Amino acid sequence: TSSQRDPDSSPSAASGACPGPATPALSRRASLRRLAGGTAALIGAGWLAGCDKMRGDAVNVPAPAASRPPDSVTQASAPARHISHAASEASAGTSPSDGSCSPLPAEQAGLFAADGSAGAHGRHLNILKEPGLLRADIRSSFGQFSGRADGVPLTVSLKLVNTANRCASLRGLVVYLWHCDRDGRFSLYQDPITQQNYLRGTQVSDEAGLASFKTIFPGCHQTRWPHMLFEVFRSEEEATAGARALWVSQLALPQDACKAVYAGEKSYAENVAKLAAASLTTDEAFKDDGGVHQVATVTGSLADGLLATLEAGIALR
Repeated sequence: TSSQRDPDSSPSAASGACPGPATPALSRRASLRRLAGGTAALIGAGWLAGCDKMRGDAVNVPAPAASRPPDSVTQASAPARHISHAASEASAGTSPSDGSCSPLPAEQAGLFAADGSAGAHGRHLNILKEPGLLRADIRSSFGQFSGRADGVPLTVSLKLVNTANRCASLRGLVVYLWHCDRDGRFSLYQDPITQQNYLRGTQVSDEAGLASFKTIFPGCHQTRWPHMLFEVFRSEEEATAGARALWVSQLALPQDACKAVYAGEKSYAENVAKLAAASLTTDEAFKDDGGVHQVATVTGSLADGLLATLEAGIALR
């Protein structure tokens, strides 16, 4: 990872251990507590499957039918429209045997964050203050806008762990996630979707440290490797008040999943050439280490949807 990143990405956490001991709850509003439990809890078993893959085991642990992408299979036997990306030493971080973990590398929020910072075209947009941003499904616009981003369904599950407390799960933190659409464009900033605010949302991490979003698989933004950006705040109040994020980082999508989506879905076809010209080792956000700690584990099928999981280590004392 590099210290100055991504024209589309303020500092932020590395993969570490999978679920560790519980940590005391951080304060949050009761309303958020109720909302947070839904989607994130459903994908718990899917996250455990991702953890098994990060440890290098060739296994598939079924997740609840209501939440997991059906029919995940091992790479050796996967049909062209099924994906099972098991993280390896070359593509994702693994946890040391002593249970320690490292912070996910910090990145820049960039020009399309809409978090109140200076953005593209000198615009200071702040979607964090908009009612309705707290939602599990970020595929549709909300508030004054109406529209929906089309693409291959993808559930993104971030597991927040405390690298300063034996990788204990971090609950009650607010995660703001955003990314480009299948054509590589960011809502609010780039034509023709300046009057849309989809593919942006916040969730509150549950007791297992999980924050989950239902979205679509992104395309390639310009010359960047396919990625998503996220900021972590201590509370909704701090997020909406313009407080500095606790952590800002990026998630990279694995190459095999990108190839399967871009080649397998006609609506993603223009991304085939973009992906071929991109590389984790030259990407301005991931080039220092090839994104070794930031590549998500992706499983599922193009027809029924994909699941991306990533452990995000944050040092909180």
